[in-house]
Amino acid sequence: MRKKISMALYDSDGCMVPLANYLCKKKQEVVETRLFTNLSLLKEHVRSGQTDVLLALEEESDELYGLQSFVPKIILLTEGNMVGEQSSFNMVFRYQSAEEVVREILEEVAEDDRIVYGGTLTANRQSEVISGYSPFGGAGLSTFLTGLAEELAENYRTLYVSLEEFHGLENVTLEKKGQSGNYRGMSEAIFYLQQKKEKLALKLDSLIYEGKRAEYLLAVENYRDLHQMKRENIICFFQTLCNETSYEKIVFDVGYLGEAGEYVLEHSDKIYMPIPKTKAQEMKHVACQQGWQRQGCAEILQKVYQVAMGGE
Repeated sequence: MRKKISMALYDSDGCMVPLANYLCKKKQEVVETRLFTNLSLLKEHVRSGQTDVLLALEEESDELYGLQSFVPKIILLTEGNMVGEQSSFNMVFRYQSAEEVVREILEEVAEDDRIVYGGTLTANRQSEVISGYSPFGGAGLSTFLTGLAEELAENYRTLYVSLEEFHGLENVTLEKKGQSGNYRGMSEAIFYLQQKKEKLALKLDSLIYEGKRAEYLLAVENYRDLHQMKRENIICFFQTLCNETSYEKIVFDVGYLGEAGEYVLEHSDKIYMPIPKTKAQEMKHVACQQGWQRQGCAEILQKVYQVAMGGE
């Protein structure tokens, strides 16, 4: 069984109830949460040595000294946005959404080698992988795939993963959060993979954004990062998503083939490609098919479904 992150919340004034509810509802497979309103009970629990993360308000920091030797990471919710030079605790800005607070906490945990998380990959892949690829631009593929992800998410836990060179989903994920131009996605995932970190599933959880129904792992910040994703990186990434998360449907938007894109297409259950509308598009489509056949990737063609798309 996977070891979850054991998190204790110390809440003496009731302000952490929404955060605790979010953790229990959205992150129950990642975090085991316990909410304490009594300091003595909190200290007794923490001193048992079974707590990975302790979260409290900044004004309660004086009550926590002496607990550092029992818990790897103590994080304070602060009203400021700067880490105090004299503080021995990590800080997270208090006045933001529960999703953002948890994302920052999970990022801290993923980078902390003292905290153990994870488990053995399951023998059989549990997720259905659906991908989309177009050998020509302007086909409306991303619009089609995001719509498909949202539709699937009505009945299945669904993740959309962008393997495009440029980010173009502001309207789907970030505009409503007021974070345009400031997002974290595949660039951080690739860097983490290259460091051969062990808690990839947890790191990915800190990078995923919630859409209307589906969840989203956004494109790289610099297209060169995607070009550096080697086959061993995408194998680890792909297997982690399929076998170490609870996503039932994973939708890959393959905008750049390379080693990563080719691996995803080879291991997809279904591939959507746009129906060509012009002579030039038809020629590129045929050239793409012929290229796969020459490279010994004819099995990709057997999984392709051509779909009429609206264009972008």
